[in-house]
Amino acid sequence: MVSLTALIVPILVSAVLVFILSALIWMVAPHHKTEWKGLKNEDAVRAALGKPEAGLYMVPFAGSEQARKDPAFLKKLQEGPRALITIGRTTNSMSMGR
Repeated sequence: MVSLTALIVPILVSAVLVFILSALIWMVAPHHKTEWKGLKNEDAVRAALGKPEAGLYMVPFAGSEQARKDPAFLKKLQEGPRALITIGRTTNSMSMGR
């Protein structure tokens, strides 16, 4: 019978190799490349948004549970469009930041 201490090195080596291979496959595989799309009228959308402060925004928005039950809100939700918008701080680069 083989002791657990004799198997520690092969277990750790295989875990590191699986981690490295899965990270490489995730980065190289093109399965997420088409998830993000640009808007055809990007300049018009940017002009319409103006300069809001950094934060997470939702369109349409309901601030309370009662507002979520409002027929006007439900109609907006059904008609669309629906959007989750992330506005970041203005910097010179596109990094993940803090």
